[in-house]
Amino acid sequence: MNFYEFLFARIHSSLYQTNKSITEWSTIVSISILLFFNIFSIVLSSNIKITPDDSDSFKFLILAIIGLNYFYFLYKKRYISLLEKYKENKKNLFLKNLLVLAYIFISTISFFKILGLNNKYTIVIVCVYGLIILNAYLKSRKNQKV
Repeated sequence: MNFYEFLFARIHSSLYQTNKSITEWSTIVSISILLFFNIFSIVLSSNIKITPDDSDSFKFLILAIIGLNYFYFLYKKRYISLLEKYKENKKNLFLKNLLVLAYIFISTISFFKILGLNNKYTIVIVCVYGLIILNAYLKSRKNQKV
């Protein structure tokens, strides 16, 4: 199992419950933000000095990540075969979903912790994430029963 592809499939599945118009792009942006959180956290934790002049570099980085994700997932509609591949594979789905949630939460928490945000804000943001994901999960379960 390719975790990166499975991450795309699970985020796409969750977003599809609430956004059927541009789900693919919403998924690409979500994954790109998570990757940016990871890269930025690594840069900040490695004591690399960042100046205001570096803001253009980070803007370019996020656009480059979105571009790479576009070519990996959306170019020539590759995402369609990926969604089919992971739709059929139900083995250990709960554990895999838990792994995806853990990745999202750890990426977000580490990013905000390294930025020095107060615990209260970090907890609120993580709770909002959790509620959004829970809502999508419950809607998908409801749609499966119908």
